[in-house]
Amino acid sequence: MNKQLNLRNDRGSATVLALGIAMALSLILGIMLAIANAHVQAHRAQVAADMGAIAAAQARAYGQWACPKAKEVINANGASMTLCIEEDQDVRVSAQVGRQVAQAKAGPI
Repeated sequence: MNKQLNLRNDRGSATVLALGIAMALSLILGIMLAIANAHVQAHRAQVAADMGAIAAAQARAYGQWACPKAKEVINANGASMTLCIEEDQDVRVSAQVGRQVAQAKAGPI
């Protein structure tokens, strides 16, 4: 019944280390992917808002309703319109993709 602790037996310690490194790298990769996804969504929202504002301003110049045209173009770009305001001769719209929101303003040249 006299068992001695064998400290020289370190079999499997590299496996534990490798598992820890793999988990840390997976966490870092997940964070990087989340940041990249937010960045892409922000750009998509801005493009949709820009296109919607231009389409709305052009529609308004031809005597049509601006906001329905903006919504059509924003939706076609994979975003949802959250705001459309006609102020003087300008049109201001806001588009959302995921959690990212972008605004754009356009008017006559």
